[in-house]
Amino acid sequence: MVTFELFVRPALRRLGGADVIDRPRLRALALEPIANPGSRRGYLRVTLTAGAHGYGARLTGDQGSAILRSMVLADGLAVVAPDTTIGAGESVDVIVLRSLEPRSR
Repeated sequence: MVTFELFVRPALRRLGGADVIDRPRLRALALEPIANPGSRRGYLRVTLTAGAHGYGARLTGDQGSAILRSMVLADGLAVVAPDTTIGAGESVDVIVLRSLEPRSR
């Protein structure tokens, strides 16, 4: 699903003549450490919480490609460089996947 969001969705939007191809991005405050121990850029599923100073990002849980629950819960994808941990309180770039209006649960 992450691959679809990064490559297929923009291509389909371009082919469809959309003016805006990419999803919006924002900077969020990591509410917990967000680690990417891999050797490639990581796109980690996060929930976003509005706060007084912007948005906070927290991992949705396990990040495996076969775990659909984390994608269903995700408000965005935190973009993390290879072999990097974003510490709690640090800023992280997030690709926004859905409207950030409050949701009922």
